[in-house]
Amino acid sequence: MIGNAVLSEKTMFEQIEILPLGGLKEIGKNCMLIKAGEDAIMIDCGMGFPGNDDFMEDDFFIPDFDIIEELGINLLGCVITHGHEDHIGGVPYLLQQFDVPVYMTNFPALVLTERIDRFAVYKKNIRTLNYKHPEPIKLGDFTIEMIDVPHSIPEAKALVIKIGDFTILHTGDFKYEPGKGSPFTGKIPENIDILLSDSTNIERQGHSESEESILGNIAGIIENATGRVIATGFSSNTTRIGNIINISLLKGRTVGLLGRSVNSYMQIASELGHIKLPASVLTDQTKINHVPENKITLIVTGSQAEPRSVMKRMSLDMMKSVSIRYGDTIFFSSKNIPGNELSIGRMIDKLIEKGADVYYENTDKIHVSGHAFQDDIVQAFKDVHPRYVVPVHGHRRFLDLSARLAEKNDFSSVVISDGDMLCFKKGRRPFISHTFELSTKVVSNGESDLIDFENIKERKRIAKAGFMTVMMTVDFFSNELLAAPRIISAGIANAAKIKKIEREIKDMIEDYFNDEIADEPIWKDVEEDIRIMVRHYLTELTDKKPIVHAIIVNLD
Repeated sequence: MIGNAVLSEKTMFEQIEILPLGGLKEIGKNCMLIKAGEDAIMIDCGMGFPGNDDFMEDDFFIPDFDIIEELGINLLGCVITHGHEDHIGGVPYLLQQFDVPVYMTNFPALVLTERIDRFAVYKKNIRTLNYKHPEPIKLGDFTIEMIDVPHSIPEAKALVIKIGDFTILHTGDFKYEPGKGSPFTGKIPENIDILLSDSTNIERQGHSESEESILGNIAGIIENATGRVIATGFSSNTTRIGNIINISLLKGRTVGLLGRSVNSYMQIASELGHIKLPASVLTDQTKINHVPENKITLIVTGSQAEPRSVMKRMSLDMMKSVSIRYGDTIFFSSKNIPGNELSIGRMIDKLIEKGADVYYENTDKIHVSGHAFQDDIVQAFKDVHPRYVVPVHGHRRFLDLSARLAEKNDFSSVVISDGDMLCFKKGRRPFISHTFELSTKVVSNGESDLIDFENIKERKRIAKAGFMTVMMTVDFFSNELLAAPRIISAGIANAAKIKKIEREIKDMIEDYFNDEIADEPIWKDVEEDIRIMVRHYLTELTDKKPIVHAIIVNLD
């Protein structure tokens, strides 16, 4: 059992507070503050993904760290439960604002270090703990200890957090492995005050499924394939990828890995001893192309139709050397992350149109989740036996259902969402003391600078209706155009129509300068008059509302 150490001078706190910055009322962007007095620690710091047409494919969200400064919180550091992007992806952006240590075990540390090459200055902030025997973390009056939990990525941890007389268990992402007992019994202290419990799969009734339960189906697909086998899944699920490799080798196939993330995760897992990567596995595409088609299994990136992934590019004929052809067998050993269903469906359609046999979540049992199902979540309540259950990770309906099941099994529960400050005092029911408005923080194309929401809206308008920029060179003394207006446009009309449209707009502008311009014009007002005139003309003509800019340049 952990957590028996006694602090020599334990600081007493009347209350602790919990403030989620992400992951509650949404999937992804998991991030939470636990506060005592003026000090706080952060649990996880992930990124979120849009899943709607307002955003570009490369956009992602990060938590609103500004609230930490606004509330005058002294952030002591961050502790990471595991290496999935929805738990570590926001770390570089946190470190842009706060020079704090970030604690994690070996696997997420190596994953993150590789990801933040452009943020190399922040590598000094990463504190790596031995994943087999992680030392307790001491941050101010907080003590945090890690325990192993099963999940779909190596080194997943739950956290026991002690502050004064309060004890919190944060499950991280976890599941129960069939036949292997509880991940919590005998590993945690008694008298847990608050259980922060993963609710991702709370809607899925029954018990968690084992990895072994799908291996026969995967083996059958590979054995029955007459041509190439192309497999994809979550690159971080190194156990699954290792199983696909081993099955393929047993069936007499050579295995090739294609895609940055699958190569990276497998190399890190092999380096740390989590898997044994056979020397025969190919990563050089030129060598892969020399293997007979009925003797090759390719494991590629792209289960979520990511724009730069191998599977996505193959579906669009952007990888000629490994293009999809009739007789290929493709299987997706993954689930569709909410918000990605449409793009994944379109990609699968394209693969089928090219003659491939495609197996996926809705057709075959070839994936099991790394998150606990409903019966196991309830079992976790019983194994931990907390004073209060606070559901985390997921949409509001997930959190509410988790809380209802806790209450049904005689456990008190409290539901909070991102921005809710939960206040907990001994002997009193927790209550929300304040709800803070959190801003939407968007990172575009992986750049380090954030873009604001207005830019997102404008980008969407450009994509839907197009844009036009009109540039005019004017003599400010005579108020005359010195040349025909120059027009740049995109997305308004086809090439034949836009030429006619531009001619008419040039005529309209010349008429304006000849007939309507004031004797002593205010040039900013002239720009606005022309902008409105052009936009009104385009709206009437095309039934669109494009973005229009008018620019006047003075030629001295």
